Order: sequence, then C-alpha cells, then structure tokens
Amino acid sequence: MKLRATASIVLASLIMVGTTSCNFVSPQTTTEIYEASDGTNFSIGDIKARNALIISEDGEHGSLLVTFINDSGEEQEVTVQYDTVTDGSSARQTSTVTLDRGMTIFDSGDNETFVMENLDDAQLGGLYPVYFQYGDAEGLEVQVPVLGTELLEYSTLAPTPTSTPENTPAPSEGTESTPEVTPEVTPQSTPESTPEAE
Repeated sequence: MKLRATASIVLASLIMVGTTSCNFVSPQTTTEIYEASDGTNFSIGDIKARNALIISEDGEHGSLLVTFINDSGEEQEVTVQYDTVTDGSSARQTSTVTLDRGMTIFDSGDNETFVMENLDDAQLGGLYPVYFQYGDAEGLEVQVPVLGTELLEYSTLAPTPTSTPENTPAPSEGTESTPEVTPEVTPQSTPESTPEAE
C-alpha cells in the first residue's frame, strides 16, 4: 500500500510539473502591452501621443491623424519633421504645431488638420518615419503606420483637396499659350494665299 501511495504522489507531482512548466519556456502574452488600434502610441516628456497614423491615397500626400495629450501644464510647440521629395530632390520638411494644455486632436475632420505633402514614397500598409520634438525634451523618431481610404472610417480623411490646386495651374498655362500661337499663324497664312490666288 505504501508503494502505491508513493507512486501516486510521484505521478501527481510529475503531472503538476508538466502542466505548469510552460511558463518557464514561453512568455505570458497577457503581461505584454499591445496597441489595440490602427495607429501607434508614444510619449515625449510630458506629451503623450495616441493612435498616430497617416491616411493617404497615393503615397505622396497624407493626413497625420493623432491625439496629443499635453500634461506639461503650459502651451507647447511641437516640431514635426519628415522626408519629402520634390522634382527628384530629397528634403526634410519641418512643421510646428501648437498644443494647448490637455488634449489636442488632429483628425482632418472637425478638429485640427495636419497635411503632409510630397511624401517620399509612403507605402500604404507600411510605416513612415516621423520625428517629434518639443522644448528641451529629447526628440523621438516614430514609425507611423500608413493606411489607405478603403475602410469607411478613413474614406474621407485623405488630403485630396490639397492636391487639386497643384493640378489646376497646369491646364491654365497651356490655355494661355494657345492664343499666342494662333495670332501668329493667322496673319502669315492670309496675306500669302491672297496674292497667289490673284
């Protein structure tokens, strides 16, 4: 009987060790923090950014959507930098946004708007590096997700109105050049043809 009892205890101990040893070889995913949103979160000093993402249709122009939370107790100027390409030349675009105390929302809707022009081939579904910094706080380069307008909640947030004015001057320049050519051709052809006919 003692042998059976000892065997049962040993067997129970082995089962217990076997079923609980998973924690020694694999991490507990419940202790990992993940961002349950499309965008990314980050903090710089007393300023927190929540759900930052870029909405774009063509990979060249985008709307930066982000919610800033300013816990510094005073208004702050945040510098935003990102890479651009214009006529094949690379450059670094620098913009400044003013954050009041508390929450400031950039959503291209009823709140603030932040349009990013001439992006350096931002791949839809990829990440785009954007640098944020304010005051004496150490700056941070953040890999911001780039999404298209396929989802209903993002369908109207791409900066399409911004690209329209850039395309408008091109046709008007062509229209202006047409009248300049027409008067030159008409007077030359009319006198030459009249004497020959006589």
